[in-house]
Amino acid sequence: MNDAARRVLVLDDDPGILKLLAARCRELPIHLVQCTELEAAETLMDHMEFGVVVVDLEVSELGGLEGIRLIRHAVTNFAQTEVVVFSGNVTPYAHQLATALGVIEVFQKPGDLGKLIDLVRDLTTDLFAPGQTEIQHRLTAVEPLEVVVNARRVSTVFQPIVQLSPNGQPDKLFGVEALSRGPADSFLSNPLILFDYAVRKEFVFQTDSLCIGTALAAARSLSPLTRLFVNTHPRALSHPEYPAALENLLESHDLPRERVVLEVTEQSAILDSKGLAAILEQVRGQGVQIALDDFGTGSSNLHLIHDLRPEFLKISGRFCDGIATQPAKQAMVRAAVGLSRDLGMQTIMERVETDEELEVVRALGLDYVQGHRLGRPQAVDELGATWPEAVAGGTRDGSPTD
Repeated sequence: MNDAARRVLVLDDDPGILKLLAARCRELPIHLVQCTELEAAETLMDHMEFGVVVVDLEVSELGGLEGIRLIRHAVTNFAQTEVVVFSGNVTPYAHQLATALGVIEVFQKPGDLGKLIDLVRDLTTDLFAPGQTEIQHRLTAVEPLEVVVNARRVSTVFQPIVQLSPNGQPDKLFGVEALSRGPADSFLSNPLILFDYAVRKEFVFQTDSLCIGTALAAARSLSPLTRLFVNTHPRALSHPEYPAALENLLESHDLPRERVVLEVTEQSAILDSKGLAAILEQVRGQGVQIALDDFGTGSSNLHLIHDLRPEFLKISGRFCDGIATQPAKQAMVRAAVGLSRDLGMQTIMERVETDEELEVVRALGLDYVQGHRLGRPQAVDELGATWPEAVAGGTRDGSPTD
């Protein structure tokens, strides 16, 4: 069975049509994914495979052919995906345009619903082996991003950041990275999907602010000695209200400023590093420190270190994968460590997964590490079970911290 090929993505903003489609597809062994916003559909296509995409041409209050954008995106980037139009705006021009772009069928709604269902059945029936009758139908409706954010439906998990100790001494917990998750029953539980959707919707500042506030609230249960790394997106940082919004969040959650580290993520989105540096100086004036994430990949390069001058440099986990047997990666990481020391930055290696990787990273002189070898992202109570010193009132030996 091909799980990706049996996924069917529907873009339509008409609740009645979506309900009717869900009812008529109930007997088909497919995973039906319904989106009401173009940006949501584009985001999902970039993060998972679909066998069929069904597009309404009018999906906004603008009243144009907005669905053409998804058709072009699908046909251009996903050769194995079949694209079908199901729309109430099937003019001769729209029909000609959609066909020219590579759509296999153009149906008029609602009258051609039966033809659409038959086509979806034909496209997916051959995916299953003879006698395979226990395949379950699934339906997933993707809520609009504003609904999720306005309802504050995000949560925070924490991943340990551990200080490497020399001479065989026990490693110590240094801090935690706060990682945001959308609704558990949604594709938006994946933060990459959540923020990709937010970028396309130009709703990053609101989404980012909610995630930071949620992380700061959850961090109240942490020990005052535990450093808190909180992710922020460059698109949010460039918003003119960002410094004031961050100040309000820090004030309202009453955390010691010196334990908060703002981690700048998604470096590929940084277009104006000098402008961003000016904003970060305002943020530093509020008492927090800065970390640069994913160094060594994408646009996270030397000019960003020069312009942003972060206190912490997080080296991409891509350099840790297989580092125990790859001298070239060891040389690159060693060079990054030397550069960091010359510039007064501390280094963190991401995605340390094995004992072998941990020992090589230790030998290379990294200051801190994080990854599944040290602990997976987890809720505060789970974190306290593994690293008692992370939680207020607990230490490694069980004695209180205060």
